Amino acid sequence: QNLSTVMATNLVWSDTGIQSPTREMLEQIQTSQEATTFLVQHYEEIFVPEDPFAMAPLSDVANPKAVFHTKLVAKHRSITSVCFGGSEEGKRIWTADEKGVIHIWDASNFSIVKMLDVSSRVNTLTSSGDSVWVGTIENIQIHKAADGELIKKITKPGYNFTHAGSNILSCVYSNNEGQITCLDKESHNVVKQVKVDTRIVSIVATHDQVWASCQDKTIRVWDLETFEPIAEFDSIHEDKINHLCFVPKEGDLSEVWSSSEDCSVHVWNAKTRALEERLLGFHKRAVIGACCMKNQVWTYTWDAKVYIWDRETRDYLGSLCSYHIQPISSIISDWKEGQESDQWLAVSVSYDHSAVVWKCRA
Repeated sequence: QNLSTVMATNLVWSDTGIQSPTREMLEQIQTSQEATTFLVQHYEEIFVPEDPFAMAPLSDVANPKAVFHTKLVAKHRSITSVCFGGSEEGKRIWTADEKGVIHIWDASNFSIVKMLDVSSRVNTLTSSGDSVWVGTIENIQIHKAADGELIKKITKPGYNFTHAGSNILSCVYSNNEGQITCLDKESHNVVKQVKVDTRIVSIVATHDQVWASCQDKTIRVWDLETFEPIAEFDSIHEDKINHLCFVPKEGDLSEVWSSSEDCSVHVWNAKTRALEERLLGFHKRAVIGACCMKNQVWTYTWDAKVYIWDRETRDYLGSLCSYHIQPISSIISDWKEGQESDQWLAVSVSYDHSAVVWKCRA
C-alpha cells in the first residue's frame, strides 16, 4: 500500500512543477496507484517466471549468463566479505561487515539463520568443510558453518584467506613488511610463516605456487609445498594491484588475473608467469577483483559495475546491472571445479550494506 501510494504520486507529480493538483492529475494518480497495487499483488506471476533467464531486460546481454535473483538486506554496515558454507542440503551464505556483524543466511529461502557479532571489522571469510573461517583485524575465528557456533579462536589477525592444498593462507602487513601465515585446515596450527620486505596486498594459490601482489606493484611467487621463493617480477600495472584470481585451465594454460587501481586486468600464465594479455579500455574505474566460475570470469569495479569474460578465450561477453549503488567489495560463487550442473549461484556484496544473489548459467 505504501509503495503504490508513493510510487504512483511521484510518477504523475515529478515532472509537472505544479503546486496544486488538477482533477485530471488526481485521476491519473488513482489509476497509477491501482496499477502499482496490481503489480505488487501479482509479483510472483509477473516477475518470477519458471525460466529466470527469460528476463533478458535485466542484462544488456542478448543471451544473459546471469540474472538477478534476490537482494539480501539486513542490519549491516558496509559489507566487506562473503562466502558460502555448509553442505548442499544445508547450504549457507555468510555476509560480514566493517563493524564485525555477520549474518548467516539459508541459501534455499534466503532467511536469516543467525546473526553474530565478532566485535571487530571482518576482513575476509572462507569455508573449509563444515566450518567457516572469519578473519578480523584482531584474530582468526573458526565457526560451524550451519549455525555459527564458535569452534576456535586464533590470536592472529586474518586477511585475504586463500586455500592452498591442506592449508589456508592469510597475509598481513605492518609498516613496510609483509607476512604470509600458513595454517593447517584440520589442526588449525601455524605450519609456516614467510616474511617479505614490502607490504602484501593480496595472495592466491595455484596448483603448485603461491602468488602475492605487493604494494610496490611487484608480484612474488613461492613454491606451494616448500615456500621457497621462485620469482619476483614487475606487474607492469601503473597503480597498485587490488586482487589476484586463479583461473584453472587444462595443462599448462592456467592463469592468474591481476586487478588494479589503474582500471586494467593483466592475465598471466600461472606456470611460466608470462604476460598473456592486458584487458585495457573496458573498465572505467578501479578494478576491485575477479571471480572465476564455470566458463566465465567476472570482474568488478569501484563504480559498482560487473563485467563478464569468457574463461577460455577471454572474450568480453558484456556487463550486468549490479543493483548496487556503492563499490562492490567481493563476488563469490558456489560453482566447484568439475561440477556437472550448468547452473549455479553467485553473490556480490557492497559497501551499500547489501548483497545481491545471481542465478548463473554456462
